Amino acid sequence: MKCPQCGFENEEGSNFCKYCGVPLSKQDYSEDNPYVKRRRVEDQLNNKANEEDEMKEKIEKEERIRAEARAKAEKEVKDKEQKEKKKKGGFFSTVWKMFETALITAWILRFLGIIDF
Repeated sequence: MKCPQCGFENEEGSNFCKYCGVPLSKQDYSEDNPYVKRRRVEDQLNNKANEEDEMKEKIEKEERIRAEARAKAEKEVKDKEQKEKKKKGGFFSTVWKMFETALITAWILRFLGIIDF
């Protein structure tokens, strides 16, 4: 005879479960049996707890995905800003470019004989 509470297989004709002590009469399996009802309630609670855990895992996964996407977008923006900064250069790079241009122009003019220094 199988125990409705723990599932332990007891000897046929036993009045109580040898493992957990629950009564094992035929009425124990009826819908009105408090042990069977308690077992069903426990199962329902366990199912709800499992569903809640699954929902929490889904939410955490979605939050991780959003955080990764946010970090990726922030990195792309930062990279784009750095590229634009490099393109623009800065004050000193602009001055250096102007100096290079003036120097090259002076050498070309000297080579052509237009100026002498």
